[in-house]
Amino acid sequence: MVTIYGGAAPAPDLPDGLVDGTSIRLPGVGRVTVLVFFNAMSDDDLSVVDGLMRLREEDRDAIDLIGVHCPRFPAEKESRRILSVLDCAGIDFPVYDDSRKTIRKAYLINRWPSTVVVDPTGALTWAREGILPPELVRPVLKSMGRTARVTGDLRPGVQQKFVWSGRSFLPLRLAIEGDTLAVLDGREKRLLLAQLDSDGRSAVLKRSIPMDRPGFRSCPTGFSFDSKRIYVADRGAESVRVFDRNGREISSYSGKPSKANLLGPRSFGAVRDVVYRDDLLYLASPGTRQIWVQSMSGGGARPFAGNGTGGMDDGPPLMATIGQPEALLSYGNLLFFSDSGSSSIRCIDPSTGKVTTLIGKGPSLYGCRDGVASKALLQRPLGMCLSGGSLYVADSYNDRIRALNVRSMEVSTVYGDRRWQRLFSPSDVAIRDGIVYVADLGNGRVVAFDERRGEPEVLRISGLS
Repeated sequence: MVTIYGGAAPAPDLPDGLVDGTSIRLPGVGRVTVLVFFNAMSDDDLSVVDGLMRLREEDRDAIDLIGVHCPRFPAEKESRRILSVLDCAGIDFPVYDDSRKTIRKAYLINRWPSTVVVDPTGALTWAREGILPPELVRPVLKSMGRTARVTGDLRPGVQQKFVWSGRSFLPLRLAIEGDTLAVLDGREKRLLLAQLDSDGRSAVLKRSIPMDRPGFRSCPTGFSFDSKRIYVADRGAESVRVFDRNGREISSYSGKPSKANLLGPRSFGAVRDVVYRDDLLYLASPGTRQIWVQSMSGGGARPFAGNGTGGMDDGPPLMATIGQPEALLSYGNLLFFSDSGSSSIRCIDPSTGKVTTLIGKGPSLYGCRDGVASKALLQRPLGMCLSGGSLYVADSYNDRIRALNVRSMEVSTVYGDRRWQRLFSPSDVAIRDGIVYVADLGNGRVVAFDERRGEPEVLRISGLS
């Protein structure tokens, strides 16, 4: 489909209800409308969404964005599960849930991400499948906007913004340092530093470090500390941002690709998580399907693990394959990472030069099964922490916290398998003095419990607004 204006085929009608059940009638004509078919849980798809949102900002008076969420797994068909993800990703335009594939069939979409452009007369004019750089879409939108203004077809205005989860607080990542609990809030795009009380069941907010600033689109997804600095993985900015302990931004490391190479990044791209060790930053890059390492003393960034092909083959770091790396954890000489694309937990040992899968069987083999690690199953594991010889994992699609005993290599469920242990899409876990803290993302709260008793409490953070 290459017609730039006035295509012969009218765009099929869209449903009345959005992913959250909101009833809406969108303007059928008068706007340059971009439909993006995407999976809200995929970083590849979100990279396309990010690019289209930047293009919309270039001509907000003419361009509307409409999203169609295309679930892959049964858990992604639960509309409530994706609402917090939409907010954390900064998606402020209308999104439909296409669990029944009715919209895809109407628009003849066979794979996603896909981008479809409808001109202001309501005609289908341009469509492409795959991961498209904004530079390939920009000329289409500019030409269409100019034509619509000349012909008088344009109905000027700014698209309505949407808030999806209704939560004022969406904890994405946690970390504990002494009596300080750090929480990355995906709703307000800020890093919260709170002092835990002696009982560990409440905290007082001491500092809030905003990630947003005027004219800058932030989408923080992970962070780590050293003795003087805070490192934030900002997917929206395609960079790792460095702050001092007072919250002042002092530098950044860009992962944006060269303009000379439009079809693939020459750097780490959008980062999901970052960890500091020995004057190096290790970066989880889902877009390149690799773990990168960034030198802080010069020398730039280079791939550390993964050959750039999706998969979960073990072996030497630059021969192994990785799906969608999510969270990183450094412990001694080992570097652990969760791979949500293959529902696995994996480990890199620089001393042996090998990537090893600890839990997980492959992208299509997911579930919730305890027992021997080689046979245990997870689904979309996210954040992790180590305590007392066990690796704790936020098993997001199973709504549980799982633990791998690194000595016996046995996997068990420590929270979420009883009716009164209600989690919804947990995204991270941290432990201090026997108390387990969970970023209960879908419920918009931090939960604390004593592993020996397992009685859950919502962590009270005084001063949080």
